[in-house]
Amino acid sequence: MANNSGNDPALIAVMGPTGCGKSSFINLASGSEDMVVGSSLTSQTTEIKESRPFPVDPSDKKSRQVILLDTPGFDDTTRSDVEILKLIATYLQKSYAGKRKLAGVVYMQRISDPRMGGTATRNARMFRKLAGHVSMNNVVIVTTFWTKVEQKDGTGRQKQLEDDMFFGKSLKKGANLMPHDKGIQSAHKIISHILTNHDPEALRIQKQMVDKKKVLSKTDASQELYKVLNEQLKQFEEEMDELDTELQGARREGDVRTEQEIQADAKDLQRKLEKKRAEQRHLGVVKPWWNLF
Repeated sequence: MANNSGNDPALIAVMGPTGCGKSSFINLASGSEDMVVGSSLTSQTTEIKESRPFPVDPSDKKSRQVILLDTPGFDDTTRSDVEILKLIATYLQKSYAGKRKLAGVVYMQRISDPRMGGTATRNARMFRKLAGHVSMNNVVIVTTFWTKVEQKDGTGRQKQLEDDMFFGKSLKKGANLMPHDKGIQSAHKIISHILTNHDPEALRIQKQMVDKKKVLSKTDASQELYKVLNEQLKQFEEEMDELDTELQGARREGDVRTEQEIQADAKDLQRKLEKKRAEQRHLGVVKPWWNLF
């Protein structure tokens, strides 16, 4: 399907949550400052950007050129998860249809996080559905921010990432787990590992949208995001019920100040509920029949 000539730059996507070091990794590996790097957890990547082509081993004139793709995470601060999915899916669809096949994916995860919270877990779930099990030989899961933790703590956390709840299933299907120490040799070692796979598989979402002619709303990634949005809606609805109980208690006690604070919280939560419902509609997934009752 794809043109995999050794003369063509290898295209590698860099994915992961906001603030995991994607842009910094790309700038380091490519020897440029093309990607804007944030100093906070506010997303600086709102579009998919390609690095300039660069050789993994500059001392080797025959070293293959590489292009790294900087992608936003599914916790972007300026766009909804639905918008991010459409952005990534459209790029992957067009590149695959245009014979530009990914050589692999670098998926980044902060080792400095004391645990895999809801946001990180959601990003990991979406990535698995985007990529699919067949393409996991093309994937390196990279742990970052090792300088922020004691070696013992980092090693323990990396072991936890091998659990099936997180990346265990991906690792069993051929993905590799590698640390990144912020050095250029470390970055190039990760990229070189991907390049050893000379017959990479297309990602699941690419096969579904190009080979099987599925619309985005029919892909596994969209179905997974629908489930994620359902879970978030359920959580918000439970929080709304709790606020309603607290509001009734404040009224019985005649506590006007607390009543006003709860009403303000409820108004803010209602906005979040409406936003998530709008995202679900925008996603365009037909509600599964088992969720109709």
